[in-house]
Amino acid sequence: MALDAALLLAVSAAVCAATLSALAFSAAAAAAAACLALALGVGYSVNNKVASLVSLDVNPSVEVKINCFDRVVSAEAANNDGKIILEDMNLKNTKLDVAMNAILGSMVKHGYLNDHAGTVLVSVECADQERADKLRIQVSSRIEEDIDSLIQSGTVLSQQVQTDDDLEDLAEEFGMTQGKAALLRKIVSENPKLVYEDLAKLSMSELMDFLQQEDIDISDHVEDQIDEILDSDDDDDLDDSVDDDDQQDEDDDLDEDDSDNDDTD
Repeated sequence: MALDAALLLAVSAAVCAATLSALAFSAAAAAAAACLALALGVGYSVNNKVASLVSLDVNPSVEVKINCFDRVVSAEAANNDGKIILEDMNLKNTKLDVAMNAILGSMVKHGYLNDHAGTVLVSVECADQERADKLRIQVSSRIEEDIDSLIQSGTVLSQQVQTDDDLEDLAEEFGMTQGKAALLRKIVSENPKLVYEDLAKLSMSELMDFLQQEDIDISDHVEDQIDEILDSDDDDDLDDSVDDDDQQDEDDDLDEDDSDNDDTD
């Protein structure tokens, strides 16, 4: 009898230990699953949080929203031509430079971007102004390279944009990106005789031709990528010139030291 009781006690203890072990494992597994779900949720949130908006206007108008890793969250057309460009194109999670190349290639394929219509407006909107400027330069430089490769010549204009409700309404009303709407708003504010509806119908190449005919200067509002490259080259030349002058001064000092040593001898 005592043996049976002892055996029963041992079995009960083993069952309790196994139960506790199973419970501990389940708790650990549940905790691990919760951590994994949290990590996946945070990752999903970060990957889908819009950090910047990059828009392209040729005549097709396209807006690309990207996350902090410069990957596409969404790409949307602002007009009917833009819809043709993005047709059957899934750019989500694509790197920004790859997406830009694909969009430009589609514009060339559909005849919107060519030797006679080679002006592209790049607009960047971002709360971080320093990041916005770096992104603007990066994107416009890459687009300049892509255009040279695709059609051999073209003009890339770029700007930073701060969006607001009025700008969103203006872009939606006339079927263009907020970037082009921002530029037209500046132009019309300085030239009240001009009408939004007339300007919005023009492709960027047509708009630039019109502004040239009307002797309207927009250089204070947009950056020309070619001018920026030239400015950069000028700065490099200036740095090289300063370095050459410093080297010449060092050489002159060395020659003077040698001359003094000769005189002493």
